[in-house]
Amino acid sequence: MLKKILISLIIILSFMMGRAFADKVKDKVLIVYDVRHKFGYDNDEVLTFKLALGHFDLDVYEVSERDYSLGLVNRFDYVFVMGLDDEKVSERLKEDLIRYKGIVTFIGSGFEDVLSLDEFGNFKFLGKNFNAVEVIYKNSMLPFSRGKYGIGDRNSVDFYDVRNGQVVAYFNDGRREIPYIFNYNNIWVVTRYDSEGPVFYILCDVLHEILKIPHREEKKVFVRIEDVHAKVDIKRLRRIGDYLKSEGIPYMIAIIPAYKENGRIYKISDNREFVETIRYLQSNGASIVLHGYTHQIRDERTGEGYEFWDIKNNRPPSDDMEKYMQDRIYSAVLECVKNGIYPLAFEAPHYAINKEGYDFLKKHFSTYVGHIQTSNYSFCTTAYPFKIQNIEFINRLIPENLGYVYSDNINDIFKNLDRASIVRDYYGGFYFHTFMDIDYLKKIVKKIKDKGFEFYDLKMEDNYVNIKDITIQSKGGNVECNYRKINSFYFSFNHIQKAVSIIFLSLSLGMVAILIHSITIRRENV
Repeated sequence: MLKKILISLIIILSFMMGRAFADKVKDKVLIVYDVRHKFGYDNDEVLTFKLALGHFDLDVYEVSERDYSLGLVNRFDYVFVMGLDDEKVSERLKEDLIRYKGIVTFIGSGFEDVLSLDEFGNFKFLGKNFNAVEVIYKNSMLPFSRGKYGIGDRNSVDFYDVRNGQVVAYFNDGRREIPYIFNYNNIWVVTRYDSEGPVFYILCDVLHEILKIPHREEKKVFVRIEDVHAKVDIKRLRRIGDYLKSEGIPYMIAIIPAYKENGRIYKISDNREFVETIRYLQSNGASIVLHGYTHQIRDERTGEGYEFWDIKNNRPPSDDMEKYMQDRIYSAVLECVKNGIYPLAFEAPHYAINKEGYDFLKKHFSTYVGHIQTSNYSFCTTAYPFKIQNIEFINRLIPENLGYVYSDNINDIFKNLDRASIVRDYYGGFYFHTFMDIDYLKKIVKKIKDKGFEFYDLKMEDNYVNIKDITIQSKGGNVECNYRKINSFYFSFNHIQKAVSIIFLSLSLGMVAILIHSITIRRENV
């Protein structure tokens, strides 16, 4: 009897462990591509798309079509074939895809021969359309802008006659609707790839259907006060913070710890009123984001120059980015911590930084805010419409995709919001400078509230900064900092303070005892 019970327990435990292990296994995705860049442009489109898949907690691999080996697709649950150069699919890949049982998604162009086969839907290619002006998805009609590829790209769209499949998004050229994304059985087709704007955002949302990974409907917007340093107008800064606090809106402050002017560096330590203001805002709704150290490389004004990318020569500022980053980032974090200011995330100045810089940040910061530079050789960035986690060189991305506020662009902020928030689990935000009229901010906040969006609170996340002898953590709104040098000082100081207090108290009690004793003696003598 006991033996049977033990066998049953072993079987149950084995089953539970197997389930637990199975739950941890991620779906595997393969990207097969012809080229990494669209002709004449530097943005790495394969990397851009690969990072978007980081929203879905997958194991993602990539291979160029010329290096593809027979049978490779069978190791994966999903296959994406990217055509950026109008090249036809090779015969060996085509034959593998015909036999493949998983889900295949064709993105871009050059697939007319493959898609004409019965196995892939027997879709008839009608040619290219160069006149698309808007894209239609769900109940939204959004402008189809030329985006980063300009007139040379000519808004070309592959036009297919889709009779067998289901169309989920269309282009419109003013006369007719042209299928943009459609599927047939386990085949998906995306007839145009862009890495920005409505077309990209629609693809990001449809990925939920392609990958069969649902996400809860939620739409969050953040507000970030940008380029805050020791030379900003403190009264304006406090006024902005007090306004957001009065509206119950959490927000971020992108802080620059050192301001360089005429060869001299002004640190936040040099302005006690500034430090007190930041600490006040930090305890009243603000989360601190580290925005570089001086936000410049040469003689540019702090806040206007770059720091982790040499924009003049279009290259990294140092051949040893590990040391360059270590020196600047540690100095920046240390300057904040010494003043009771605790950054929870990082934002590169102008979002410009190369892969080695990102690799350094990933080791020391849980969270990055902004765009991602998606080229290691040229400054070009991508704005994502949702949160991304555990990608190659960032632990967690909180994307900025609405732009910044200047006097006459409030409508642009909301156009961007309408485009990006078509994604079901949209995350994004905008930034505001202290020199701007606060009335612009008030109008934007009111409209966002009217639309029913939730404001994002960074410090409610589990964030950390861990560099050398400094550790900062946040969880559920609570922020803790451990800096061993400061802690040692406080430890010693507290012990000295306690010792002095005990000595003072002992002396006082002794004096009181002597006084009482002398009064008693006098009374006895009387």
